[in-house]
Amino acid sequence: MDATQVRRWIAGFEAAAEADRQALRSLRPDPAWSIGLSLSMIAAAHRARGGRGGLDPWREADAERVRAAWARLRGRLCR
Repeated sequence: MDATQVRRWIAGFEAAAEADRQALRSLRPDPAWSIGLSLSMIAAAHRARGGRGGLDPWREADAERVRAAWARLRGRLCR
């Protein structure tokens, strides 16, 4: 490929990206779809845990350590 062909190739991708952006701008938000997708994701996560309730204790312990670190940093910042 020479430089001219590369420029045309890139221009084609840019034109396709712009066409995608224009198409997305014409769509309106669909709350029913968003809520349905969210509920299906929650259900999938529940099934992935085998229907067990509650959180993974290891993951929750990691999250608590992160929360504690942020609380310390916020405390220092507010002094």
